[in-house]
Amino acid sequence: MSTQARAVITDSIFAFNSAAGVSVDAVANAVTYMHVDRSVLADNIGDGLAHNGVNLSFVNILVMRSAIHRNLGSEVDARGPGYVVVSENGILSNGVGIRGENGAVYANANTVVSQNVDFVQLGAASFYSYGNNAGPFSSLGAINSTTGN
Repeated sequence: MSTQARAVITDSIFAFNSAAGVSVDAVANAVTYMHVDRSVLADNIGDGLAHNGVNLSFVNILVMRSAIHRNLGSEVDARGPGYVVVSENGILSNGVGIRGENGAVYANANTVVSQNVDFVQLGAASFYSYGNNAGPFSSLGAINSTTGN
């Protein structure tokens, strides 16, 4: 894979959009890197952050130290192949907090409060929690515990 796209977003607000607050879309044979830090993703019609990679693409996403809340879809929705790291965020959800449907999702030191379910693992996703996430905590699917190195 020789095609790459890179983006770093800090100290930003993504709110009241008619779709996702931030959408990371990858094309075949490409690697995409996205880092969202110290930002607000709120009140969007879709997901707070949507990862829509396709087969033969690879996406690496870091979402750190951000407020993600009241989006009508999932707060963080990882549907494509790659890695999504969600760390040190405040997540308040009307539906699903963090959802993984493909690739690998790593949740570390988040406060997650959802009306429905906090963590969801579907399909071919691998979902890992470091065990230090806070909140009432409910999950759907296989959530694996990990301690890292």
